[in-house]
Amino acid sequence: MTEEKQNCPLCGKANGRPFLAGSVDLARLTKLSYASRKEPEFMNFPYVECPVCDLVYTPTPPGSEELGQAYSEADYDSSEEADCAAKTYQRIFTPWIETLVNKRCAIDVGCGNGALLPFLLQKNFKQTVGIEPSSAAISSARPEVRPMLREGLFAEKLIEDLSPDFICTAMTMEHVREPLALVRTMRGKLSSGGLVAIVVHNRRAWLNRLLGKRSPIIDIEHLQLFSHQSLERLFKEAGLTPMFIGAFCNTYPLRYWIRLLPLPSIVKKPVIELLEFLRLARLPITLPVGNMLGVARK
Repeated sequence: MTEEKQNCPLCGKANGRPFLAGSVDLARLTKLSYASRKEPEFMNFPYVECPVCDLVYTPTPPGSEELGQAYSEADYDSSEEADCAAKTYQRIFTPWIETLVNKRCAIDVGCGNGALLPFLLQKNFKQTVGIEPSSAAISSARPEVRPMLREGLFAEKLIEDLSPDFICTAMTMEHVREPLALVRTMRGKLSSGGLVAIVVHNRRAWLNRLLGKRSPIIDIEHLQLFSHQSLERLFKEAGLTPMFIGAFCNTYPLRYWIRLLPLPSIVKKPVIELLEFLRLARLPITLPVGNMLGVARK
C-alpha cells in the first residue's frame, strides 16, 4: 500500500502534533476493510492533530487511485443498517430541506445503496442523484433506485449536468483525501441559497474520548476526524455560511450496536447468536454515539 505525504487538508500547514501511532497490518485487510458499517478492525494510519483547525488527520494517506480501487472493490453487507441510517437522516435533514425555496435537484454523496434517495423524491425534489464508489453497494440497491445512482468517487464531472439545491453526505467526509476540495466543488455546483448537509463523527464527543483508540472512529478508512471547530472551518474555507452544527442520536438494531463494541469477536458472536435466538437482535435502539450534523448555506 503506497502512502503520500500531505499537510493539514484544511489549512495546508505542516505543524501537526502527534495524536496516535499507526497500526496497519496488511495481512488483516479484507474486502470489508473499506466497506460501510463494518465490524471494527482497530487498524489506522498514523494520526496528527492540527493546532490551527482542530482536525485530526493522517499525514500519510493512500494515493487517490489506490483509494478509488479499494472502495470500488469493497464488499457490502449493511443494507439493513443503511435503511436505519436513512430514517435518521430523514429526521435531521427535513427541517432544513423545508427552508429551501427551490427543489430542482438533490445529491447524496457516498450514498451506499441509495436508501435516502426515495425520501428526497418524497420531499418534492424533481431529481435525485446518488454518488457511490462501491460497485457492491450499487448492486444491492432496489431496482427503482439504481437509475438514480452514479458510480465513482465524487468529482465535478459526475455532476456537471446537475444544478443542485441540496447536497448531503453522511459518514463520507472522513474517507476522502481532500475534504476541502470536495466541499468547494459542492459549493461551486450549488444554487444560490442552496444547502450542504454533512454528517460526521465528532472526535471530541464524550464517548469517542472515553473509548480512545478503541473507538470505532479510529479506523483505516478514516483519513481525518472532525470536531465542531474543524467542521465549521471546513464550511468557511469552502465559502459557505454555517447555519447549524450539533449532535444527534442514531437508531440501529441491537445486534449492530453489539458489533461495534470494542470486544473480541469470540465474545460478541455468542451474544449476537443469543439475541437472534431470543428475537431481540433487530430491536431498534436509539443512542447518542458522538455523531454530528453540520448544515451550511451558499
